[in-house]
Amino acid sequence: MQAQPPPFDRLIKTLDGFIAEVAASNLCETVALLQIARIDLVARAKGISEDELDAFLFAVESELRVTDYIDPRGLKKRRRKVANLAGHG
Repeated sequence: MQAQPPPFDRLIKTLDGFIAEVAASNLCETVALLQIARIDLVARAKGISEDELDAFLFAVESELRVTDYIDPRGLKKRRRKVANLAGHG
């Protein structure tokens, strides 16, 4: 007899309720931990492997690191400068 898959939809909905209650109490660190648990449940429900999730999180973290150091106004100026140098401006 095969084990039944966990009722992910119900678990995620229940967790969403907990997240809302904890957020109302301004417990930011606990909310973050519960959101990580939610991501884990959604990944399992969608059949996303741990390696795929790690790769996705690495990409997001890398993008955040890059955007932390780039001022959008400065980025526009650099793009214009590069376009002018390349003869496209």
